[in-house]
Amino acid sequence: MRRMDADEQFFKSILGSIVDKGDAVVYNIAPNRGSGNMISYNPMEGIEIIYNDFTMYGSMKKGFELDKKCIEINYCLEGHMEAELVNNKYIYMTSGDIGIFGYNVDILNFSFSDKHCKGITVMLYLPEAINSLNSFLDTDEFREEDFFDFIFRSNTCLVSHGNEKLDNIFKAFYLIPVEYRKHFLKIKVAELILSLMSDAEDTTTEAVYFQKNYVDKIKKARRILVDNLDRKITLPELADMVGTNVTDLEKGFKGIYGNTVFNYMKKYRMQKAMELLTESQYTVLEISLLCGYANSSKFAKNFKETYGMTPLKYRNSRK
Repeated sequence: MRRMDADEQFFKSILGSIVDKGDAVVYNIAPNRGSGNMISYNPMEGIEIIYNDFTMYGSMKKGFELDKKCIEINYCLEGHMEAELVNNKYIYMTSGDIGIFGYNVDILNFSFSDKHCKGITVMLYLPEAINSLNSFLDTDEFREEDFFDFIFRSNTCLVSHGNEKLDNIFKAFYLIPVEYRKHFLKIKVAELILSLMSDAEDTTTEAVYFQKNYVDKIKKARRILVDNLDRKITLPELADMVGTNVTDLEKGFKGIYGNTVFNYMKKYRMQKAMELLTESQYTVLEISLLCGYANSSKFAKNFKETYGMTPLKYRNSRK
């Protein structure tokens, strides 16, 4: 079973071509929605491994329309994901996070703040996945009525920052030798499930939810900053403008955008500067001022630290 085939309604708006390679199916993102792909493997009955590496524009509307019980385990290697729930709550995942979604979680849509997303999705379709794991490990310890309902509750989202052990397991999915891929995928899935079992107390922490009115304030704060890039707005001023306090503003910004206000805006300013150097006729000094740098030397220093060359050298390289 493959998620993208079974949940066609969810994925049809974002998928372009589909290529069956025998041992895997490659689902390419439609050109009007982004680029990249999702590559699906079925190492055992009831278990699917998906390698995600794509850039996505817009959101993916409403998930979990499958007609059978399933558990989705996501590991975010790069990127930032927002999930909007029907109860006016939001959850977020960023680099290093592990998210577990039960099949009765009511999600309205997913979106990707940083657009690029790279990571691993493990789909467990019940009860076939349990039978496969029991057979592979020669045991009967995996039982849907106790283990899976305890750790992967059907109506729950669990999001936690991965520990070193889980990070290493997920990253090892990228080091699997091609000629023995199917065997190694079985081993890595079993290792992952056993690790989640042994770390049950850590992985059953509920996701941190953000209320919609709080999310709206944080997103408004971001809009104010990017719309006034040439101005220096302090955190107390910004918090006052959106009706919150500095502590909640910083906490919410980090949770929603995966970075501090300062680091997010530094990255945004550099991206805007690169865009202006490529597409506009402004001088480097003018671009420095437009991006909020009164000191052009500091602008040039930050740009070189980010892109490995001075603004002028970058502009000349694009001609």
